[in-house]
Amino acid sequence: MNKIKIVWKSNSPDKKQGYLRVSERLTDIGKTKITSLKLPPIHKRHWDETKQRVKHTLTDYQFYNDEIEKYINKYSIVKRTDFISDEKKSLVFFVETKLLPNCKSVGTSQKYKNILFLVKLFNKTKFNKEDVLFKDINEDYINEWIVWLKKDRGIVDNSISYKTKTFKSFISKSINQRYYIYYPNPFNNIKTTIRRVDVDFLDEDQINTILYSELYDVIKSGKNKGKKRELDSRYSQLLSINDVRNFFLFQFFNHGLRVSDLMTLRWNNLNINGDEIRIKKIMLKTKHPINILLYEKPLQIIFNYLPEKFISNELKETYEYIRKINYQYGLFFIEKNKKVDYNLLNNNVKIKISYVDENYIKFFKQNDGKNIITSLKECDIIIKHLTHKKTDVYDGSYSVNPFRKFEKSMDEVNKSNYIKNMLLEDVELNYLKNLRNLVEDRVNKKIELRLNSIDNLHKNLYSKMIGIVKEILMDDEYSNNFIFPLLEDKDFLDIKNEKMFEKMNEYQYNKLSGRRSYYNQLLKIMGKQIGIPNLTSHKSRHSYTSILIKNNKDINLYDLSVSLGHQHISTTQSYIQSFINTRIDDMGKRLSDSFGKIKK
Repeated sequence: MNKIKIVWKSNSPDKKQGYLRVSERLTDIGKTKITSLKLPPIHKRHWDETKQRVKHTLTDYQFYNDEIEKYINKYSIVKRTDFISDEKKSLVFFVETKLLPNCKSVGTSQKYKNILFLVKLFNKTKFNKEDVLFKDINEDYINEWIVWLKKDRGIVDNSISYKTKTFKSFISKSINQRYYIYYPNPFNNIKTTIRRVDVDFLDEDQINTILYSELYDVIKSGKNKGKKRELDSRYSQLLSINDVRNFFLFQFFNHGLRVSDLMTLRWNNLNINGDEIRIKKIMLKTKHPINILLYEKPLQIIFNYLPEKFISNELKETYEYIRKINYQYGLFFIEKNKKVDYNLLNNNVKIKISYVDENYIKFFKQNDGKNIITSLKECDIIIKHLTHKKTDVYDGSYSVNPFRKFEKSMDEVNKSNYIKNMLLEDVELNYLKNLRNLVEDRVNKKIELRLNSIDNLHKNLYSKMIGIVKEILMDDEYSNNFIFPLLEDKDFLDIKNEKMFEKMNEYQYNKLSGRRSYYNQLLKIMGKQIGIPNLTSHKSRHSYTSILIKNNKDINLYDLSVSLGHQHISTTQSYIQSFINTRIDDMGKRLSDSFGKIKK
């Protein structure tokens, strides 16, 4: 049986200050292991070598002796299993009695249980017994387990690597705790490499498709699962497809927020900083803090989940009007070849007029084909101005006025057809030129006023939301509630703050995992409706990163790392390798284009 001794040892023979260390004789391999107690150095005169304790002459002697007792007690607990001979020591016993009770989180516990289950299942296949003895685990055993995972269980290479690392940790902990000593470690020659996989992400058009597409709810259980749910259906559901759209977009617009942080986002994670609302949160996965400005689009999403008691009728009207405008934008977007661009305020932009039908005339920018619709009635007003000889719009002389007969005729059909023919033929008449100029001016002014009006509405909503958030934060009934209905507050009442999420019990952990899976199932259903396959919650994070890199060619790596909430820049460097690097694209294009040109 191994024995330990507490010793005082100086780093140099000339020094009288030294450190307390543990000397352990490993009888099974005939070696001595020296371990530091990590205590401050003390003078040799304060050390009692016989009793292996610090003398009363040192002021902090009690502190030192307490630490020594803690180590000895811990060591004795570990060695209590020494009565079991090495031939019978069990990996199952070690994991279930030594590792699982000391797991800091339910996630780690679940991972250990999963790997232990797989090892037991493999052992049942190999030895026809579930109990796994340490003596049977060697390099051949591990390699056979890896092959079994791939061929019999159908597990992919990267998952096998992660699982093998956990299996390796069982062996390492056994050695460190002196439960079963391997010499050498059977994992020394086992290589576990994680291969980089291609990252799938969405482009701007696909994000707009999610923003504006019409969705319908579906039946989510039973034999008709996935089919369209009629309005009169009595099926009750927890989440609508529109909720799922909101959650995905909220993740995307908030720097690719991870789904675990979306689900656990509470009202008290919102922080008022002057005229800004910020999300301040500790991320569940990395325990790293994030501080994100809440922009207008995600703020409008949050509005849908405000407690009813905090919403006034005036605020509802403001939000409904903004929602109506967004819906109109959506209608224009989903019409094929009729995408709306309201940013036509540049004086250099030329607008061409073409006929759509008897009610609308289409104006579109010649450089990108995006169009804007205005009522023909507005053109009628312009035409009436043009039919008068004295006008501010046109001060030239008329040879023939093509609109003169409209003053006498009330035939709207002929009137519309005449305008249609003129516009299609692109007749170069002064009247038509003036019409174009005046329409362009009217449209630009109308757009500018509309944009200013919408901007003021957004500012008004944001300002009022600041007041509402303040009210919620002061309300004990709501301040610690989840913002989004993905988790139920009653299940997490004992989780008072961010740091306590790592201490979730098994029920809470399973709830979190189950609801995350449910959300991803609904995302796939939504994706089928709008033509985006394999839509997942994490794809919002990939898409945010991809579009950010694409539109910011000189983005600083540190800024990108902070934006994504990475703890280390090396994580960001590895993460972005799979994304399109537009700078490299441009460099390659310039090189390619430099060849094959005629030299002047």
